[in-house]
Amino acid sequence: MTHLFSPRKWWALASLLLAVSLVASVACQGPAGPAGERGAAGASGATGATGPAGPPGAPAPRSEADIALSSYSPAIGSKVTVFGSGFKPGEAVLVVLEKAVGGTEDYVMAGGEANAAGALEATTQQGTKTDVTSPALPASLKPGRYTVRATGSEGTVATTGISIKPKPAPTPKPPPPTPAASIALSSYTPAIGSKVTVFGAGFKAGEAVLVVIEKAVTGNEDYIMAGGEANASGILEATTQQGTKTDVSSPALPVSLKPGRYTVRATGSEGTQAITSISIRPAPTPTPKPTPKPTPTAVPPTPTPAPTATPTAVPTPTPAAK
Repeated sequence: MTHLFSPRKWWALASLLLAVSLVASVACQGPAGPAGERGAAGASGATGATGPAGPPGAPAPRSEADIALSSYSPAIGSKVTVFGSGFKPGEAVLVVLEKAVGGTEDYVMAGGEANAAGALEATTQQGTKTDVTSPALPASLKPGRYTVRATGSEGTVATTGISIKPKPAPTPKPPPPTPAASIALSSYTPAIGSKVTVFGAGFKAGEAVLVVIEKAVTGNEDYIMAGGEANASGILEATTQQGTKTDVSSPALPVSLKPGRYTVRATGSEGTQAITSISIRPAPTPTPKPTPKPTPTAVPPTPTPAPTATPTAVPTPTPAAK
């Protein structure tokens, strides 16, 4: 049987028909349908080989220790004591304020050695074996909040916080108190023209004291009443009649004073003061002298005449009878 086409021609014809059918299917294709359900995941591949181990990390700090401060908000210039626990017996501990100097350097605050129970007590004022000789928080520290870290020689570490305040302004010293002085008068109700003695106590030894009656002259001027100098015991005695070194020479309360109630003030040359009150009375009205009665002239008594002696008759003797 004679073949119309050779195999080769058959393959060429088949390819042509396939191409025509594909073109026709594409030209006549409608919109895409909905996506189908996801198929099941395939089996996992085999685990890869383990990589080489990395370098060992730094040892973690020990956290079983604690520290506490005598003050968590100290001022520049004050001392701070650090109390610690949980350190190893005999472990040397250094306590620093982290980045407290210029914001970059640690300040060695204190240091010491834990006792047999692992307790620590170190004060900035003490100075320690770690050459911590600062007596207190220095002015080189900048006020602010910092971390206090205590590090032991065997790796023990403990931290806490601290807030450093500026150094307080110095408080001015108050002036020394003025000694309490007192005065008394020989009379609190003297009359114009009388003298008054002022007795004082509590003045400084040798202090010059001036005593005035305030606003006693025409109601607006002080009257210098007396003056004198306190003795070695601070005692004063000054009288208006005496006259003193302060030129108080009035012998008594003068008539220029207006009767009334006034304040008597004693002021010392070194600031000591004492006050009392006085009530000045008007000058008393002079009492008129009584007119002396005339003394009657004594009349001498009339002398009594002496009695006259009467002579006694002498009897004549009678002659005798014979």
